[in-house]
Amino acid sequence: MFKLAHLSDLHIGPLPDVPLSALFSKRFFGLLSWRRKRHAMHRVEVIEALVRDLTLHPAEHVAITGDLVNLALTGEFGNAASWIARFGSPEEVSVIPGNHDAYVDGPYRDHWKMWQRYMADDGSCEITFPYVRRRGPVAIVGLSSAVPSPIAFACGSLGNAQLERLEPVLRQLHGQGLFIVILVHHPPLARISTRRNLRDHAALADMIARCGGDLVLSGHQHRFELGTIETPRGSVPVMVAPSSSTDDTNRHDEGGYIRLGIDPAQRRVFVAIRRYRDANGRFDTAMRGELVAGKDGIDLVQGDWPDTDD
Repeated sequence: MFKLAHLSDLHIGPLPDVPLSALFSKRFFGLLSWRRKRHAMHRVEVIEALVRDLTLHPAEHVAITGDLVNLALTGEFGNAASWIARFGSPEEVSVIPGNHDAYVDGPYRDHWKMWQRYMADDGSCEITFPYVRRRGPVAIVGLSSAVPSPIAFACGSLGNAQLERLEPVLRQLHGQGLFIVILVHHPPLARISTRRNLRDHAALADMIARCGGDLVLSGHQHRFELGTIETPRGSVPVMVAPSSSTDDTNRHDEGGYIRLGIDPAQRRVFVAIRRYRDANGRFDTAMRGELVAGKDGIDLVQGDWPDTDD
């Protein structure tokens, strides 16, 4: 069984000094939101506990599906790079960007270079999307839906060029019989509002249906969600991770991260949702089970993992 830890929406603080010139943009409203409430929701202490939990319960690979920073200020990217390194080496960790990592127009892609070894094909340091990382019988495909959006919007887009590059990648990996895990920050689900959705979610879902894919991992919603892409080969689960840095008494059961046990040969996926508990400063398992195809898509059926301590 291949063990994968899925983290998302860390929104790592604290914020660096914000120059006045940076506030003549969407960042002004983002700074207000951070100071009013978000700084208390996304806590560094929780991320410290997350690092400890992954040390105590190691995974073979860690996937981080975007929104590592908040306002896409230069100083935030270096701080995030230090935290990424604590989760593991570039061979052990895969990262994709989210909308907060491209918060406003500007040189955000240059700042992504601080994370480039975590956002590249195996054996490469050049950021490219899609990227592919093979880990035994599992292929991890990283996409970028991170684009600046207007005030009051948090939508994303893959764009035609990235989708065109993705098609032969999926066909090849599917033809090799690999278990394909696709990382994309914005969930490719039609039910998400146009203010926050993936603009080309239908195009991505159609490509997965035509070309292959076994599991989609996303973030963005700040709570655990489970959706489905229907294909001729069956239902493909879309698993949305909660915000992995959240500790909010008003949203006590929304934060956390997901541990996955993937059985590539049987195409089975086991899930454990781990949540931070402020009472003891640690993560524990809130739900454990297996993804099972049902009449209306994919269900998470509670139960123990086989032959594992997760």
